[in-house]
Amino acid sequence: SCYSWHTVWNKLYSRQLIERCYDVFDRIQEHIIMTEDICFSSVFFYEADRVSRITEEAYFYCANETASTSTSRITMKKFLKNITDMTVVFNAVDRFLAGRGASEKLRGHFSNARCHYVRMWQNLLDTTFEGETHTEGQQALDSFGTVPSMDHVRDDFFFETIRTPWNGALEYFKERIATG
Repeated sequence: SCYSWHTVWNKLYSRQLIERCYDVFDRIQEHIIMTEDICFSSVFFYEADRVSRITEEAYFYCANETASTSTSRITMKKFLKNITDMTVVFNAVDRFLAGRGASEKLRGHFSNARCHYVRMWQNLLDTTFEGETHTEGQQALDSFGTVPSMDHVRDDFFFETIRTPWNGALEYFKERIATG
């Protein structure tokens, strides 16, 4: 359920890893806009020989209200496309993990991630749509997945609610290296 785990823009990947995983991605024939990061990251982390991390600020993420993934002015058509994309992605990763013989514990964690997305999108559905439109969205969301309890947890809206202060230390060092 950690947002930063499933984004591709905050990581560097080796070409060998990408090439080793290409066959998994090649099986997806649909044009995916929403949650494609989950597919890439889940497969890459599972197949990676090693992972390293830095704790310095190194990337500015700029929220774009007109981006295809923005939900601030979502229409039912876009909502349904997003749910369809999420279904394709989560099913593809489920098949990948099963095919690789991943442990039940790991597959359970991934199932919990699906529940996390159901809770987030249920909240969006309930606060944005009503009447027949809500019913249409609910049917689509129910086909993606359900959760035993709809109680929200602290991390459900992580990306929209947590901000990290910027101190610029890494930028200072990059500038010093670049200017010699």
